[in-house]
Amino acid sequence: MELIFKEINKEMIIDHFDCGNDDINYFLKNLAMCNQERKLSKTYAFYMKESEKIIAFFTLSASQLNTGDVRILGMDKVPIILYNMQKMERVKKLRLMQSL
Repeated sequence: MELIFKEINKEMIIDHFDCGNDDINYFLKNLAMCNQERKLSKTYAFYMKESEKIIAFFTLSASQLNTGDVRILGMDKVPIILYNMQKMERVKKLRLMQSL
């Protein structure tokens, strides 16, 4: 089994990735490429050469959101990734409420 390591791109098959954590799966499938295009972060993946199946990924972000007078998560400056995770939680709650 040969592993390849590279930055994610639109040609990469991401839909089949499932680490067992819905939030992490959602980030990779819905936010990682968007954040990368907006230059908010870079996501890299390890995938199997034969099947092109992603087996692991990580995201680097040096960006932060200056919140001014408003504090988010108890901080004045919030890393973009934490801000996106907070937005994901709100989306999840809205979906749950809509399904009731």
